[in-house]
Amino acid sequence: MVDYQGIACPVCGKEFGPQDDVVVCPDCGAPYHRDCYQQVGHCVYQDKHGPDFVWERPHVHAQHTDDGQNGEKTKLCPRCSARNYPDALFCDKCGQPFAPGGQQGYPFPGAQRGSQQGGFPGGFPGGVPFVFDPMGGVAPGESLNGVPAGDVAKLVKQNTTYYLPIFKRIQDTGASKFNFCAFLFSGGWLLYRKQYKKGILFILLTALLLVGALCVQVFWVDELMRQMAAQAGISTIASTTDMMKVYEQFYTLNAGQKLLFFLPTILHLLQWVVMFIVGFNGNRMYMKHCTSTVARIRNEANGDAEYAERLQEAGGVNMPLAICLLVCYMMLQYIPMFL
Repeated sequence: MVDYQGIACPVCGKEFGPQDDVVVCPDCGAPYHRDCYQQVGHCVYQDKHGPDFVWERPHVHAQHTDDGQNGEKTKLCPRCSARNYPDALFCDKCGQPFAPGGQQGYPFPGAQRGSQQGGFPGGFPGGVPFVFDPMGGVAPGESLNGVPAGDVAKLVKQNTTYYLPIFKRIQDTGASKFNFCAFLFSGGWLLYRKQYKKGILFILLTALLLVGALCVQVFWVDELMRQMAAQAGISTIASTTDMMKVYEQFYTLNAGQKLLFFLPTILHLLQWVVMFIVGFNGNRMYMKHCTSTVARIRNEANGDAEYAERLQEAGGVNMPLAICLLVCYMMLQYIPMFL
């Protein structure tokens, strides 16, 4: 929740107190006493409203500086001046969101004192639109499996507007959403999202099925096809008629040979089963991973500084590993073309 204490209301000139009911302009983020805003009926800065104007805490400007730890650039919050990591979605101290590209963001839904429901004057009764909210409409203080949603967002980092609402939906209704990235890449997606144990398990399972189907095809099924062609008196399959004659010999095979003939297809179908399992359950697995990781780090960290640093290290995605796995997978897929 954003703290406006010590800042003067633009209408009455009185500083906001800890119990004041504060609302903010949905266009520029300027804070007001609710009664003052209702009295005026509009933002006093409305003549300045535009894409380049956002209200700032007096004497504080959003900027980057090079005097952070180890010379790393740190992002200064425009509201409370707290230092944040360069890729932070919002301020660790006050919750101020940072828009893409380092521009100032807008206050989170419910970012006012003395109210639980949010409510921005002049529109957006449930908060700012999602396009301005890196939390996807989920309040930073809301609990997800016992940990704050804001901390979960710090761990997710990339695509929080997709994952946070889904996590809330899973918690509230038990219903998830099919994850197409998890479906297409399965174990690779799990590793990309730093779910290493599950990722390794699914990668090994998928690789075993893929390599197994390839080996059975190359070392057994192709030989069966040559035997069937020889029995049909065909040396080279040059037409559909030749192919039909070869397949007529299938009925001469014994039960073991018939099973072996269909084994590559069965293994490929099992690959699809694994992909659908990860696609349907990927968001649930990722939510469990994120909330349990946040809870573990919170219990192990000594102080807020270490907690924030460890969240930064554990969060985000592992892009180099994902690219490496994708290259290996494509190589395995196209190996049969060169055999």
